[in-house]
Amino acid sequence: MEIIGDIEKADKFVIYKDDGSIEWVPQLAIAKAYVKNSNNKNWYNKTIYATYENIVKLSDGRLFLQSQAPEEKIKVDNYTVFCTQALSYIENLLFDLVKEYSHSSIEEMISWKSSTIKEKAFEAKLAFTYRDNLYKYYYSFIKENKKLLTSTDEALDLTELYNTFKNNIPKAELSDK
Repeated sequence: MEIIGDIEKADKFVIYKDDGSIEWVPQLAIAKAYVKNSNNKNWYNKTIYATYENIVKLSDGRLFLQSQAPEEKIKVDNYTVFCTQALSYIENLLFDLVKEYSHSSIEEMISWKSSTIKEKAFEAKLAFTYRDNLYKYYYSFIKENKKLLTSTDEALDLTELYNTFKNNIPKAELSDK
């Protein structure tokens, strides 16, 4: 597996599909897992490119790095690009919480909500609360920035907005395990 680009500054990890379009994820660990998974035909054995470049969506739904998109076909959807990246970040935060408490998934962690095992019931409550706080923040942030995200057909540099989103996202209130 080869990784090209600055993994320290990157906020997207992409692979190139046969048609030149891309697929992307927000974390290197996920990209590595996809590239190693032989069942993932788009990612398997591909080179991973680390980037912070904006992504544009063509009218046919394909994604490209902004610098590589065929200009005559670009349909910029800043709202969808930002929402996809923000939701992926939330999924990764929830995945990190699940790992911290040695569960297999957020659903499994939440399933302990009615348990008589106090530690497991607490963990489920923590997962519910954290998930809800993350999504409340997400919906509020999108509402506050919707005008900006939908104001133009030109690609916006979403880096600053995405960094603001990440820097102000609620933290899990972890307890002593």
